[in-house]
Amino acid sequence: MTPAPGDQLGERLHLAWELAALLRQKRFEHGALDLDFPEVKVWIDKEGHPVKLERVENDKSHQLIEEFMLAANEAVARELKKRAIPTVYRIHENPDPEKIGRVSRIRACL
Repeated sequence: MTPAPGDQLGERLHLAWELAALLRQKRFEHGALDLDFPEVKVWIDKEGHPVKLERVENDKSHQLIEEFMLAANEAVARELKKRAIPTVYRIHENPDPEKIGRVSRIRACL
């Protein structure tokens, strides 16, 4: 959807979405996995017992925020590395092809 002429906020959001889509495309081109599973929010009572499950939709606003959060994390990591600042981080091993196949089959059922 294109913003109305003169709608500065709409124009900026439209531009942000285009940038987020480009960042997402580049991530997948560099081997990122699409782990967009349905998310479930668990409601608990005062005693900590689950009382309700609610499906949470991962709409475009969530995707836009996620892409910029990832970009910010990567920018900070690059800067820390460049400055040789010690920091805690995790390394993801290469995924097991068999497990990826299982995840794909599970996703197809959802």
